[in-house]
Order: sequence, then C-alpha cells, then structure tokens
Amino acid sequence: MRIATSQFYIQSASDMMDIQDRLHTAQIQTSSGKRINAPSDDPVGAAKSLVLQSQEFAYGQYQRNINTANSRLQQEEAAYGELEQLMVRVKVLALQAANTGISNEQSRIGAAAEAREIEAEMLRLANLKDANGEYIFAGLEVFQSPYQQPGEASSRATSDPRGLGRVRYHGDDLQRYMDIDPARRLPYTDPGSDAFGDPFNQSIFGTMDGLIKSFETSNTMQGGRGVTSSLELNRTINQQINDLDEQYKQVVATHASVGARLQALNQEQRLNTTLQTQYVSIRSDIESVDFAQAATNLTLEATALQASQLAFVQVRGLSLFNYLSPGR
Repeated sequence: MRIATSQFYIQSASDMMDIQDRLHTAQIQTSSGKRINAPSDDPVGAAKSLVLQSQEFAYGQYQRNINTANSRLQQEEAAYGELEQLMVRVKVLALQAANTGISNEQSRIGAAAEAREIEAEMLRLANLKDANGEYIFAGLEVFQSPYQQPGEASSRATSDPRGLGRVRYHGDDLQRYMDIDPARRLPYTDPGSDAFGDPFNQSIFGTMDGLIKSFETSNTMQGGRGVTSSLELNRTINQQINDLDEQYKQVVATHASVGARLQALNQEQRLNTTLQTQYVSIRSDIESVDFAQAATNLTLEATALQASQLAFVQVRGLSLFNYLSPGR
C-alpha cells in the first residue's frame, strides 16, 4: 500500500490536533474543577446546567425579596406592639377619669397632658419610615406623610363633622406585594387605615382628641350653664373607652396578621434555602469533574501527544534510500 507524503502529513497533523484538543480539555477540567467548561463539552449537560442555574438565580431573588419583606414587617410589628401599649395606658387614664370616686378636675388636667404626649407618640408611629425613606403606613403613597394635622405641608384637612380628630390620613388603602416563590405573593405592607383609622371611620386620633377634650372639661355633679354634669361627662368618656376598645381590637388583629406573615416568610425562607441548595448540588454533580479521572486523562493525553510527535519525526525521516546499500 502506497501512502503519499502529503497524505501522511495531513493525517499526522490531524491526529496530533485531536490529541492536543483532548489534552487542552483535560488541562482546563483539571484547573477549573469542572467537567463542562463550554457547551460543546456536553451539550445535554450544559442545557440542564443552564436551567438549574436560572433556578438558583430565581430563588436567590426570592430570598432577597423575603429579607426585604421580613425587615419591613418586623418594623411594622414593633410599631403595633408599641401602639398597643400606648392604647392600654390611655384606657387606664380614661377609666380613672370616669371614676367619680378618684377623679377631679386637677387629676383630669394631668391626664390630658399625658394623653397629648401619647397622641404625639402615636403620630410618630403612624408616620414611621423604613430604611429606604418610605412611609410604612401610607399604602402605595409611600413618599407622602400619611398622617398630617391641619396646617402641615400638603395637608388636605377639612372640617371635623364626625369627630375624626385633628389628624388626617393622606395615604390609600392598598398593600404592596412581594414574590416569595414561583407561585406565591405575600403582602408586606399594611395601610395606616387598617389600624390607625382613615377619614371615613373613627380614628385613633379622633378618639384621642375626644378624650383629651373630655379630660379638660369642667364639670359639677348637677352641671350648669357652660358646665357639663359629672354623669354626662362620665357617659361621654365611657363611650370613648368603647371606641378605644374597638380600635384596640383592630390594631391587635392587624398585628396578628403581621405575625402570621412573618411566620410564613420564615417557613418560605427555609424551604427556598433547601431548594436552592438542592439546585446547586445537582448542578455541581453535572458540571464537576472527577479529579482522579481528569488527572489520568491529562497524563494519557500528554503521553499520547509525545508519542505521536516522536512517531511523526521518525517516520518523516524514512526514505527508500535508508534500505539501499552496496551490499544489498
């Protein structure tokens, strides 16, 4: 069989290039620790890896969403806890003021002064901001102070025909939602109208203003011109206590809802962490190289390349004249 010199060169070069490609692949796998470094290494495995990687990124975003929602709801929960304590203290003041046996005008004036401080603290809670400078209890109107008094900037306060108080709500009744897994969205805000009250219902601030006014009202047992009777005053305060109790129930209900959502976030976070870890593990199994096998392949391909190069050099130097001699 006759092999042309050109054919020999072409075949030898092709063989060595194939070996060099395999050697290069083995070197990359050994240095990177990955079996798949390019789609051509394993097209099917590379496709599976890309799908798994997209799932990892998605669950990473869900985890970031959960952290954001968790932080916001924790701040809201703390505000509700403080608000409940303030409301309990106000009820104590109101009960004392309604007790004709221990209440007098001087004690009620002191209660009014304390109630004003409590109302100011309630207003501070109602206008809390998060770390991004957004108002927590404004619904979707996050860049506008949700509770304002007449005379404040941007205030749209009107008359007070229903005893809603001097403070007005300027947010909306909407909630903001966050995706926490592929099939679940969870509200991570609550409008102030759910707990503090709004312009269409008796608000906490309306009740506070009414109580303060009652505390500052002069009264006698019989009443008189320009003076409220003790019986009438007590009836008014007791009605305000009832209003406060109803508002307290609403605050507690909203607080409980926040707690339930925080619990759901914690459960979802644990589940997402487990799924994300599984995706990472599966992708690692697909992409990772067997170092022992890779090292063996590297040695074999390096040896094969050396042998191929040596054989090429030896065969290239052969000629018919090497076998011809005067004695033959």
